[in-house]
Amino acid sequence: MDKATARKLYLQKCEDDMTFFFRNELKIRPKQKVKGGLVHLDPNPGQLQVIQTIDRMEREGRPVRILVLKARQWGCTTISQAIALHHCRFRDYYDSLVIGDREKTTRSIMAMNRRMMENLSPVITDNWTTVKKITDRMYEWSNGSILDIDTAGQGQASRGTTRDMIHGSECAFWPNGDKVIAALMPTVPDTPEST
Repeated sequence: MDKATARKLYLQKCEDDMTFFFRNELKIRPKQKVKGGLVHLDPNPGQLQVIQTIDRMEREGRPVRILVLKARQWGCTTISQAIALHHCRFRDYYDSLVIGDREKTTRSIMAMNRRMMENLSPVITDNWTTVKKITDRMYEWSNGSILDIDTAGQGQASRGTTRDMIHGSECAFWPNGDKVIAALMPTVPDTPEST
């Protein structure tokens, strides 16, 4: 098989199988420090359950709505950020918003996103370039997809365009969370592509 065909098949596998994409393309900081620092994202059982739920709901043609009540530190924000990045890469004009409960959480999510993007292979980044970047808070790519990362306490956090995906991190601790969530919910359409 020639190189061009192999690249095309690899790219298609990354698009069709999120778990394959995560295991082969996305690097994260591990809980246990290892030589070399970063490791590939190999979804744990809880993360796999989120992925499988999304896959099932999308196959059924349902809008994806997931509320995760969980213990801390099992990787819900990590997998949500990975899903947002996957969708932004492989779905044209995908608009995603990630909101942290406070500035420190938001900075942590921005750093996680930056690490994932800086370590993508050329197969993924070819023909998918950043056309607009505002620090680490907002990205727009050549396929029209957008990723915003914001803080719930900010006055404009819930303002903007129609969103295809919203991930709220630590929602129970959002200042004025009831008002922010009430403002966010109408921005996500009831379509099978929304998460």
